[in-house]
Amino acid sequence: MTRILWISILLLIIAFVAVSCKNQKGLKQDIGEATLKNSKDSVQENHSDQSDSLLESEQGAASPKQPSDAKSRTSAVADSSLKNYKYSWTDSENIPPVIIIVDDFGTATGALLQNFANLPKEVAFAILPDLPHTQAAAQAAQNSGRDVLIHCPMEATISKTSPGKRYLKPGQDGETVRDMLDSFYAQMPMAIGLNNHMGSTATQNKELMQTVLEHLRTKGLLFVDSVTIGNTAGYRLAQSVGMRPIKRDLFLDVPDNSDATIAARISDLGRFRGRVEPVIIITHCHNNAKLVALQKFITQIQDMGVRLTSLSGWYGSGGVALGN
Repeated sequence: MTRILWISILLLIIAFVAVSCKNQKGLKQDIGEATLKNSKDSVQENHSDQSDSLLESEQGAASPKQPSDAKSRTSAVADSSLKNYKYSWTDSENIPPVIIIVDDFGTATGALLQNFANLPKEVAFAILPDLPHTQAAAQAAQNSGRDVLIHCPMEATISKTSPGKRYLKPGQDGETVRDMLDSFYAQMPMAIGLNNHMGSTATQNKELMQTVLEHLRTKGLLFVDSVTIGNTAGYRLAQSVGMRPIKRDLFLDVPDNSDATIAARISDLGRFRGRVEPVIIITHCHNNAKLVALQKFITQIQDMGVRLTSLSGWYGSGGVALGN
């Protein structure tokens, strides 16, 4: 009887210990889940903070959440998943150099403008005239030793956005066109040329573009056709007035700024293998997301052995090719 009693007590002790261990394990699991939840909440809060900071940087204010020094930004870009993509080419031999033009400067200021000015000096600024920060953008470009283009407002066929208070359009007489071009040039006399802002209506009009190109040639300025419409006359007419035809090959930020889009544009460089003239790529300065995308693109192509060059380093006065 005593033996049976002791066995029963032992079994009770074992059962008690087992229940205690199970409860302790459950408590640890609850703590772990709570910690994970807090961690996720923290990430969401930080993401919200960064979104607010991003908005501030888009408006030109300094962003405390964004890296302020170039080394930090480069390090962040270097960790990009772009390295993991499988591209249509891996050997940069016979891939031409790349010229990058950033359009629509004139509204960006503060930290956003400065961060764009920290990009490699080969990157050109295309600056809209008649805007509050036209002069600031021109000065930032000049201070950082980069090329400036007049980002000339021109009439578009279908657009909900106005090209600006003053813009070139079909039907304007030659004097009006030349005076407007001179006025735009006076706002950024360091400009080496001009590319069109919008302009799908204007650039397909041969009479207008003939006047534009002839005037640019007399001033020794380049014309880069942004090719906002397939039947543009600007690029095709350049040679007829004695200028070297220059046109945009790729838009970097279309349809978006995702890594997938950037990787697709990098793959597209393979289409130009064997070409002598540079691949001309256009993007925009609207926000920090476009800046980061451009930083990633530059970092990746340079890692793959592709060289950046500048408009002024490749093309001479009036569009005469110097080579590089």
